[in-house]
Amino acid sequence: MLELNKRNELMKFIDLVKPYVNQIPCMKYKVDVKNRLKYTPNKLSSTTNKRIITCPLNIIDNHYSKEDINTIIKIKNKHITNKKIAHILQRPYWGLVDKVRRLKKEGKL
Repeated sequence: MLELNKRNELMKFIDLVKPYVNQIPCMKYKVDVKNRLKYTPNKLSSTTNKRIITCPLNIIDNHYSKEDINTIIKIKNKHITNKKIAHILQRPYWGLVDKVRRLKKEGKL
């Protein structure tokens, strides 16, 4: 989670300074993150034998909506299994298990 937050903060900062940096031609490459991420792995793979792992720049917001939470509570009160609920909501099983655990801890289930 820390890495995701840092990446989001970094992208916000780059978006903030981008208009100013783009006015300096020799510095444009600093804020062109997409192209840098596209070409850097090729450059690094020629100098090292290690695998390079890249991550997406945009993080998908997969938080549970109020509707999802209400659906989980209703269905869970009908004693439906976590596996079926995860399938209904199209969520990963273990993510749903964690959410159910947190809802129980909050006293909502």
